[in-house]
Amino acid sequence: YSLIGDEARLADADKALAKANGFVRSSLAATLDRKHTPRLIFERDLNPGHAQRVGQILNQIVPPESVGTDPAEDRDESVPEGPAPEELGPEAQE
Repeated sequence: YSLIGDEARLADADKALAKANGFVRSSLAATLDRKHTPRLIFERDLNPGHAQRVGQILNQIVPPESVGTDPAEDRDESVPEGPAPEELGPEAQE
């Protein structure tokens, strides 16, 4: 996790995340359909510049303004779609 602040604020965040770990894990277990719930580890990001760069790269891939929009609306009609599965033959439909 990334957090800007003095050491006292960072220590408070460490304590809060450690205290909330069980609740977050049980909430995750209720959402996931898994036999075992993964163990959660919250680690402080010691290089916030790296996180900012990752965010920039992700924004280039999926611009923030497109998040939550209908992908069908973003379809480029000038690019033809591939053939329908029934047009490919029986081996492609399996």
